[in-house]
Amino acid sequence: MNPKKLSAPALGGIAVLAVTLIDPLSGQSVWTGGVDSAWNNADNWNPAGVPGTATDVVVDSSASHQVDIPVGNWSRQGAGTTTISGTGVINLQTGSARFLNWGTFTVAAGGAFNHTGEYFLVGNGGLGSFVQSGGTVTSNHSRGFFLSDNNASQLGTTYTLTGGVLTVNSQATYNAGNLVDRRLRSVWFGKGGEGAVDASVTGDLFTVNGGTANFTRIHATSTSDVLVSRNSGIAVESGTATFRNYVEFRVGYGMGGTDNSGTNPAGPNNSHVTVSGGLMNVAGGTPMVLGYADNGSLLVSGGTLALSGEIRLGGPLAGSGFVVQTGGVITATDVAFIAGFYDFGGGFLRLAGDRTSILEEDWFSTFTAPDTVVADYDPVTDRTTIHVTGESLPASTYAVWSAENANGGDFDADNDGDGVPNGAEYFFGELGAGFTANPAVAGGEITWPRDPAVTDAAFVVETSTSLGQGEWSEVLEEDLDLSQPDAISYTLPTPGGGSPKLFVRLRVTSQAVASE
Repeated sequence: MNPKKLSAPALGGIAVLAVTLIDPLSGQSVWTGGVDSAWNNADNWNPAGVPGTATDVVVDSSASHQVDIPVGNWSRQGAGTTTISGTGVINLQTGSARFLNWGTFTVAAGGAFNHTGEYFLVGNGGLGSFVQSGGTVTSNHSRGFFLSDNNASQLGTTYTLTGGVLTVNSQATYNAGNLVDRRLRSVWFGKGGEGAVDASVTGDLFTVNGGTANFTRIHATSTSDVLVSRNSGIAVESGTATFRNYVEFRVGYGMGGTDNSGTNPAGPNNSHVTVSGGLMNVAGGTPMVLGYADNGSLLVSGGTLALSGEIRLGGPLAGSGFVVQTGGVITATDVAFIAGFYDFGGGFLRLAGDRTSILEEDWFSTFTAPDTVVADYDPVTDRTTIHVTGESLPASTYAVWSAENANGGDFDADNDGDGVPNGAEYFFGELGAGFTANPAVAGGEITWPRDPAVTDAAFVVETSTSLGQGEWSEVLEEDLDLSQPDAISYTLPTPGGGSPKLFVRLRVTSQAVASE
């Protein structure tokens, strides 16, 4: 594995810089960071020489420095693979930088890839594959996060998350009168050029089968969407995928005359979202539009899809929307119909208000259900649950409660502004966005309400004499009264002479619950 040196003589007294590149046939280039953090410093590599796009690159725990990419775009558009693992870190944080990938890019346990710039393009110039089995990947993009990019030959690009955390912050702003500008300032699965494709073309696929993916629209004034088009899809099999505060979630976005309706209008040959396990959370009131311009499908067989907005079947153009639910839980504010159908064969569909009449809609089918389908309205929660007779709703989860009561807000957020975090209100069994009062002391005892159905939150009672950070002491469980399943009581100690004031709080924390 000998590096190949490319050089030129001095011309007219002007020295021409010699550049050391790794021969593509040399195989692998390992980052040592022995000199500094500069990617373009040949002495930071083993063997010496800056790797080209055809060379496999490894950044792992052996490095003395993190990798800093110089100002400008970073191209991994070639046959070479890129692997970050251990304590390896690559930083592409120059503001206007674009991540341009073509080939296989891997982030494993402990590794980190940090991007701040215009575009994050997994497949640019050819098919791309991004595999994240651990570590962290962060993209703060000022324009777009795309899988495929400029033409149909890049369709089939994939991002597979099986562990670690993916964080995507959409910070784009756009010209409100420019449709092209808007879609280029979005999260897009299946851009793949402007021309039409048919059902035989394999689209992009974003898969979550473990780990956590968080997509967030940062600026309230920006109009960024999540777009799924050209036979592309999102598949949530386990783990968690959250899309927060986007204006619309368009499945079957379509453009340029695309026709991906295929032979099965509700099949995965459409632009599609599939949930077979884990949690998919669409928060912030974002509607999921199935069939914006082309047909779009939602296929749910397990897990949970928590929507704090509505599901729309069909969009403003020619597309139809299809839902096939055979299991799992879907919660949404409503299902609105323009074109398409909802095939309910099992699981649970929870909608806001009294929607028992949905069973009478022509577009809502229950023919594939194994038994009679019923719609139960609960006036206490103001929710309608559609399910097969005899089936019981699974244990409560924070994601479902949040979608129905807190606009999909985070566990530690305070969506109703009453000073009590969402997670505590969930633990208490509070509904809606009303004010939650602190419990009063009665007869020397404090009692907090508790929802016995909650299994994904834990509590601890703590005391302090000063309210100072780090000065809270946990109350032992044997000193609590837990005899009632819907209450937690604590009797204050009898004050002695000159005893200081005692402050008491109940702290609630999120506990992960596995989803099949």
